[in-house]
Amino acid sequence: LIAKAAGDVKKKVQIEVAKDKILQIRLNERLAGLAEVTKDARAQSQAELSADDDEDEKPKAAKEWNAPKWTQGLVVKPDQKYVKEQVRLWGIITGLGAAVPPAQGYLGRFTWLIC
Repeated sequence: LIAKAAGDVKKKVQIEVAKDKILQIRLNERLAGLAEVTKDARAQSQAELSADDDEDEKPKAAKEWNAPKWTQGLVVKPDQKYVKEQVRLWGIITGLGAAVPPAQGYLGRFTWLIC
């Protein structure tokens, strides 16, 4: 009907208003339980309600980070010993900065020497 009334805006508006009224009546009937739901709609509703395997709810498996293949040999993961050394070193620098706030600017200049 809207295609037939292509040039008449007033008629388009009237058609839209009538369509909205029909949809509102159908909605009210469904809410009141007077209208019968089609088998397809009922099946879809049941499938949505019983969908236990929702993709969003699945926990993702933890992936281990790997360097890109083109960097093979260039990028090496640090071993546990190196990680502990760096945590200790940066912990000491942070502790000194927190204990002696005026030394923060001085320590910041020379952190590159330590690493």
